[in-house]
Amino acid sequence: MAITYDAMVQIDAINTCINTCGEIIKTLKEESSNLENGIKNAHKGWNDSKYEAAKKVVDQCSNNLKAQVQTIEKAQKTLEDLSKKVKEYNEYVVEVSDTNY
Repeated sequence: MAITYDAMVQIDAINTCINTCGEIIKTLKEESSNLENGIKNAHKGWNDSKYEAAKKVVDQCSNNLKAQVQTIEKAQKTLEDLSKKVKEYNEYVVEVSDTNY
């Protein structure tokens, strides 16, 4: 019995999701850093209650972005585990197919 293409679980979509998570994580980290640096630089010429209010909002945004990074990192790890299991399954299917050929 030869293995058919349809019998193996395809991992392309999983790998695309893993890569997308990586890109999103990188972007969120960069933008969070940009926000933090921007408000620090603004402090040099802007030092009043409105600056403090803006800083609080930027800090909240930055913290929220960091929380999302952690969530996406967990998702990426789960996807990597799934990819590993799918590869193991596909190797098993090939082995079973080869022994039944």
